[in-house]
Amino acid sequence: MLGLRGVQCTAFPLVVQSVALDMMIQLSSLSPVIWMPISQLAAKRGLARIGYNLHVFGRLKGSSMTRIPICIPLFGAVLLTLYSPFGCVPPAGGGGGGGTGDQDASGFIDSAEAITATEPADGSPSVPMQDGIQIRFIKEANPGSIDVWIEPEVDLQLSWNTGNTELSLNPTASLGVATSYEVFVGELTFADGTALADEFSFRFTTAGEGGGQPLALNEVRFWGYQIQRIDTPGAVDALAASNYDMLVIEPTRTDAELLDFDTKSMVERLKATTSSDGVHRKLVIAYVDIGEAEDWRWYWEWSKEAEDEQVPDGVILPDDWPDYIVARDPDGWVGNYPVAFWDEQWKDIVMYGEQGSTTANRNYTSLVEELVLDGFDGIYLDWVEAFEDERIIQAGEDEGLDVAQEMITFIGEIREEARLQNPDFLVIQQNAASLIDGREELVAVIDAIAQEGIWFDGPATDDWDLQEGYWETDSELVSEYIGFLDQYAAEGLPVFSCEYALDDNAEEAYSNAAAKGYVPYVTRRSLGQLTTTTPPGL
Repeated sequence: MLGLRGVQCTAFPLVVQSVALDMMIQLSSLSPVIWMPISQLAAKRGLARIGYNLHVFGRLKGSSMTRIPICIPLFGAVLLTLYSPFGCVPPAGGGGGGGTGDQDASGFIDSAEAITATEPADGSPSVPMQDGIQIRFIKEANPGSIDVWIEPEVDLQLSWNTGNTELSLNPTASLGVATSYEVFVGELTFADGTALADEFSFRFTTAGEGGGQPLALNEVRFWGYQIQRIDTPGAVDALAASNYDMLVIEPTRTDAELLDFDTKSMVERLKATTSSDGVHRKLVIAYVDIGEAEDWRWYWEWSKEAEDEQVPDGVILPDDWPDYIVARDPDGWVGNYPVAFWDEQWKDIVMYGEQGSTTANRNYTSLVEELVLDGFDGIYLDWVEAFEDERIIQAGEDEGLDVAQEMITFIGEIREEARLQNPDFLVIQQNAASLIDGREELVAVIDAIAQEGIWFDGPATDDWDLQEGYWETDSELVSEYIGFLDQYAAEGLPVFSCEYALDDNAEEAYSNAAAKGYVPYVTRRSLGQLTTTTPPGL
């Protein structure tokens, strides 16, 4: 962590705490310059400890520098300034990095969304940097009594500036690949005789040749998929520690019971970790069910059916439900309800948000707006197959609609709405491969397709440990899938496959997909964690 492990803030005078907590954080490598008072971070953790865990993410361009002044209340306050030693400039209106907390932050607070507080598993922040690091202390330090080391081990050249307040760490070898390092500082004695109470550390990640950019979608070789239990301890750590080129994950804070989940910080953290080549960052894609209403989402304000069993489809839907909810999920997923996806009320929930309103713990009014605000690279569309559901087809015919064409229009509108905010926003269709048949216009509104269960499939379950009910897909259906998927591939669209198979069939599933040129992922049906049968070569 940036700070001293285990030191209690209450050991210091309140005035020192106030000065320290009012210091500002600056990322000069971002444009515009972004500031955020440490006091905002402190408010989330209280004044009981100073171990504010901070993830800072920015794109390095050329020799631009990342600079993060953080004031720590220790023996009258120590200011750590971490930055690459190129083009360092002091913050406007605040002098150099060793100020006393009197910088004027007016006009900058609104941009603070670029910086978020998170809690990594090891308590250390990740800071994108280049080759050199400097640590600046407010107090004059004695350069003859400091112990500094780095893990993984790298030879460092240590030097102090003339004022004995700034320590420079310059690796003797280039850190040219995207690698995470942790720097430890201990046994520091200040010129007035006081000493560092405890060793402190911080983590930085060299940008590498990829410069923080993801692989192009057609260059992705490995992908992972998890849409359950993202909020459980260790789940985000596992995603960050993985080497997948692309992750498809549940946004989580659209769950009515998890509105306070910090999705933005999760996405930023994942985007700051590297993919399989050790250079490029991960693509982070959001799973969204566009063809079904889900009764645990923030927008559900109607009565609910039994949560522990699927109500038979013949039972009439509750009277208070909106007319666009047409039926119950045909595969047994409790709480999922196919919708007339062309209905303007449903489209408003998915992408427009004109009829919704924000709340204290929800700053979005549509599903797409949440994805854009939280920084996802794209959307993974589930239940595109709504256009094939007989009950949806009948509802469309009653209105004189071609539901297949309505689905293509719907996807195009989602893409257009998201790209108003992020021109590079990706759209990945899941399943419903037959939508392309005779409808080449689909190619213009999607960037890839993912198909579940081409060769192996499993039961609708949230239980990761369930060992029963998995099956091999019927050969005729396999041929049908492949026939449609060939059309996507012929148009230059990447094809991802998701096979639901236990360990005994995983090797065959990967082999089958590789033979077709698909990018495979073999896992269990609950999608409650990353797979234990990782792709060959990862």
